[in-house]
Amino acid sequence: MPRRTGLGGRGRRHTDARQWRDSAVTSGRQATRIDRLSYLTAFSKPHQRPFVARLRDPRVVRYGFMQEERGAPRVRRNASIQASAICLCALYAAVTFTVMARATLRGSSFEQLEPYQTTDSFLRVLDAPHPGLLVENSLRRYAPDQRLLFVGPAGEPSTLRVYYTISHLAYPRPVAAIFCGEPGKSRTSAVERVPRTAEIGGLIFFETDPGPWAAGGTRVTSRLSISPYKGADPWESFCR
Repeated sequence: MPRRTGLGGRGRRHTDARQWRDSAVTSGRQATRIDRLSYLTAFSKPHQRPFVARLRDPRVVRYGFMQEERGAPRVRRNASIQASAICLCALYAAVTFTVMARATLRGSSFEQLEPYQTTDSFLRVLDAPHPGLLVENSLRRYAPDQRLLFVGPAGEPSTLRVYYTISHLAYPRPVAAIFCGEPGKSRTSAVERVPRTAEIGGLIFFETDPGPWAAGGTRVTSRLSISPYKGADPWESFCR
């Protein structure tokens, strides 16, 4: 029975207010439980649930500020390669725009622009004059429908940039890539622009010893060589 405070009606009002507050808190807790259950049962799969519900799901494994669901597909290295490709394309467009803008400000016409100025900038690691023209001329011996394979070290920072620049110069020939890793330093990854079981018509070695495939090939620069090849051996077999 509620305690009387001696204040008559005021004490009763105080007791009623306290009871109303307690009932409101209890109702709020029940509503919170119902909301949590609705979050957890509204979606059939954990990765479809809202972020708040996923934080409370025991099937979610947390690693610091990152979280990953058990059974959900992990982000593969191909995703990072695709993101790097997008960044390189944006950088390529920016360099091209800069070159054209400078030529325009100097009063030069677009016909007088050096057509390989952008590719030469990306291939300057080859340490050769006009590397873009050298690479394009070396690829003319291969038919437009021949598939090529680029072989380079995964630990070299410029490998990805050189690959995408050469694949641009080799168009319409499709150019796949195998980036050779080193134990304890980097992992081997690939850009599968052609099926792995398809026949390869030529090998492009960047900062990699061509070994027995050097016969009949072209030494474009000290860091790049292109060799003819016919076969469908595993791509990792070209890593040396």
